[in-house]
Amino acid sequence: MPTITIKDKQFSYTIKRKSIRSINLRFLSSKSFYVSCNLFTPTLIINRFIRAHQDWIYQNSAKFTSYPVLKNLKKLIILDQVYQVKFNSLAKNSLIFHHKSKIINIYTKNLSQTNLKKIFETSGRKLAKTLIQKQIKSIPFSPKSQIKHISVRNQKSRFGSCSGHQRLSFNWQIIFFPPDLFRHIICHELVHLKIKNHKKDFYQTLSLLDSDWKKNNSWLKNQAKKYFLIKP
Repeated sequence: MPTITIKDKQFSYTIKRKSIRSINLRFLSSKSFYVSCNLFTPTLIINRFIRAHQDWIYQNSAKFTSYPVLKNLKKLIILDQVYQVKFNSLAKNSLIFHHKSKIINIYTKNLSQTNLKKIFETSGRKLAKTLIQKQIKSIPFSPKSQIKHISVRNQKSRFGSCSGHQRLSFNWQIIFFPPDLFRHIICHELVHLKIKNHKKDFYQTLSLLDSDWKKNNSWLKNQAKKYFLIKP
């Protein structure tokens, strides 16, 4: 596997030739990537493409998020509460949260990443909805009475959203965030029940519910996906 050193960091890379016209680059890890190109693209052109994108490669490698191998999980943090993860061999897939003892029991015979993702997401969504509803009840904001529906998903680019029909949707994996960030996301969407845009009055209202909204918003942009259990 060829390598290239960019500044102080060494990267390994592979070349994938396909029936495509353009040249594309994607990260495999923070220290490796692959280049996809046309079946007949000369190696000289590929090397020139990589050199031309050295700065981009170096800068974006630090943003790459790696996700855990689920079968190797020993613990999981949910809203600052540490749960021990235990795998049990059983034909029927299930996951049970024991909140008092802080244990997560997973029952399955199939420890593949794909199967475990389904198990975690199925049970995680149910827990997330319960925790989100509980948090909403604790926030003093009268427009929350307008909520028509609450759903949880595995959204790729959003932590939460509010539709024009007063329907709230949240990424279920926000339960792995620190409590103040979890609350911040919910406050943000609650304010959207009243104010649909992100203009000055929106942030003035948000500041009444979350005085640290600027700091929390910055954390979400820079740190949030590092806390995800499963790739959205």
